Amino acid sequence: MADLANLAITCTSSPSSVPAPDVYSIFGHLVTVKPSDIGTVTVALAIGGMTVWIANWQRRIAKEKVISDLFEKRYAIYDVHLRAIISVCIRNFDAEAPHDVVDDAIYLGEQARFLLDRETHLYLGTIRQRLFQITVNRKRMEEMKSVSNLSKEYKDYKNSLFMENQKFQMELLKEIEGKLPNMFIKFLRITDFRTNF
Repeated sequence: MADLANLAITCTSSPSSVPAPDVYSIFGHLVTVKPSDIGTVTVALAIGGMTVWIANWQRRIAKEKVISDLFEKRYAIYDVHLRAIISVCIRNFDAEAPHDVVDDAIYLGEQARFLLDRETHLYLGTIRQRLFQITVNRKRMEEMKSVSNLSKEYKDYKNSLFMENQKFQMELLKEIEGKLPNMFIKFLRITDFRTNF
């Protein structure tokens, strides 16, 4: 402490020992600051600020990509179920033709287990069951067409298959405008990702 007092007395008593204009006191210690040091600190702060700004934008872009990828996967699940219903219930559906859209609905429907909530996954399962049952019923009815003399039991059975298909088709067609889009709207509604920051 005495050394600091002596230094202060020395600095103020003799004009030749006055510190240069680039010497400043910080917390009681004399520090020499060169003009180049100020430039270095300014550049370092500018680079640090730019780094933080770039990192923030990269984080936002990464989040937007995740949201976009998730939207595309969820929309694909919605779209394939919609196309499967239209293909099976509206278009001229051949029972013997390959059922690619129904197979796709089964495949993507299982992905829904991980991309959607449990309620929606179970709901899509009921849609796929009806689609599958319609195709199975149509195959059975096609097989019965080849039999020339059907007994009354077989005719009644064929009629019951036809009525069951009609019921399933009407239910599925109602789903297109009703519950199917309503179940997906919470997963497909997009908000601006920047509002979350």
